[in-house]
Amino acid sequence: MYAPQIISVSAHSFTYTTLVNLKKNLLSEYDADNRPVVNPNHTVTVKIDISVNQVIELNAAEQTLFVSLWVRQEWKDEILTWNESEHANITSFDVAIDSIWNPDTTIYNDVREEERDVSGFPATVHSDGKVTWGYPLILKSSCLMDINYFPYDKQACPVKFGSWHFHGYQLDLRNKSATGDQTSFVPNGEWQLMAAPAIRTSTVYGCCPEPYPDVTFYLIMCRKPLYYLYNLILPCIVVLSMTAVSFYLPVESGEKVSFGVTAVLAMMVFLQLVSDLTPTQSEVVPVLSMYLGIVLLLLCISTMSSIVVSNIHFSGERGHEMPNWMRKLVLGFLGTIVCKRKAIKTALDEDAENVFKLEPIHSESRNGRPRLSSNGDIYDSIANGSIYSIRDSEKPRYPTHFSDSNPYSSQDEMSLHGGSGNPTANSAATTRVLRQILSNLKGEDCTGREKKAAERLKTEWEMVAVVIDRLVLYTFLILSTVATIWFFANTPPCDDQLQRTRYSTQ
Repeated sequence: MYAPQIISVSAHSFTYTTLVNLKKNLLSEYDADNRPVVNPNHTVTVKIDISVNQVIELNAAEQTLFVSLWVRQEWKDEILTWNESEHANITSFDVAIDSIWNPDTTIYNDVREEERDVSGFPATVHSDGKVTWGYPLILKSSCLMDINYFPYDKQACPVKFGSWHFHGYQLDLRNKSATGDQTSFVPNGEWQLMAAPAIRTSTVYGCCPEPYPDVTFYLIMCRKPLYYLYNLILPCIVVLSMTAVSFYLPVESGEKVSFGVTAVLAMMVFLQLVSDLTPTQSEVVPVLSMYLGIVLLLLCISTMSSIVVSNIHFSGERGHEMPNWMRKLVLGFLGTIVCKRKAIKTALDEDAENVFKLEPIHSESRNGRPRLSSNGDIYDSIANGSIYSIRDSEKPRYPTHFSDSNPYSSQDEMSLHGGSGNPTANSAATTRVLRQILSNLKGEDCTGREKKAAERLKTEWEMVAVVIDRLVLYTFLILSTVATIWFFANTPPCDDQLQRTRYSTQ
């Protein structure tokens, strides 16, 4: 019952011994410093491929890419070949990479100072001389970033492989596939890997006449903009909306200017955040920075307009005369444009004042005498002569002793107090006295006219301030809307931008 196990162990021992002997025979006279070709004029073709494992960080300020890759290389070693049938059908074996020749593939745009040790990862040698070698690599390479459409930017970060010592006639480096492998890619919270195309070029440098081939893998990545939309763009739109609402604050509150200054300071903070997130370069200005700059300019203009409006609003109290051209231009033309013409007419209408009302002649009290009422105009009653005489028992409560400027004679005063028995004369005197009282109440005397003129001038300046404030509001809304639409219209989708991407050797 133990015979099959003994035979199996013997077979394995035989294979192991054969493998040890095979490796010893192949490597006994092998020189790892020489290219593995029988004819020195032959070229060793090395095929390279990568598998993108994870984008650790893409630092926009430093313009560096920190990425985890699996590098796979393949070449043919003409020295390490054997007949499988003569060596127990052994098709391949693993060997330490330092024991055999391996290409000095270097990353041209590597920015790490420390040297990466990959000698601990063995290579696999096949019977036909094909050698495959794969190893993981954490790479930090330079990446010249295009931030024109930040935060909707798309980056093409190159990873350039090439031989440092061997020229193209000795080592021909080629890409194994058209694109890098993305099957094992770990999703990143900020970047989305779209493609990893491989481009092979051959360059003749100034040191040597021979060409030096290289293979560059471009990692095409699109930024996920949700974080920046929520933390930068949305607060900016909120500040714009709040600034538009602040135009409805009354000038008397004194908060219009302080709110505008606060909004300007908030926008300066957003601009500082964008400058910290973008590289220090003068080639392009990001669309987001231009948008924030436009918004900052609009906020500054709104703040300055608040200062001007406040100054205009209180110009009437300081007694400044209004030029005729301003009255025609602002209260006439601009007032119509901002739909404030009706409000201006209502505010400046001289007849829109409260006056006393008196019942008409046919409206009598229960005892047959006239009475004051809010439904009749005392001025109309006086003008039409439809006023009753005031008897001695119902004397008016108005003062009857006027100043020296009183145009009425003592006879009118006596008639008003009932000194005359003529009803017609008493009625006429009463009418004249009431007209004088009405004139004083309506401000038609010299002092009243000056006061009304001052009030009208103050109202005119206030209406000019309202018209200018409303004009700035409409302009602010239009420009803010146009700037926001322009910003979102200049952020093409990632797929459309990917189709127009041009790769260049960096």
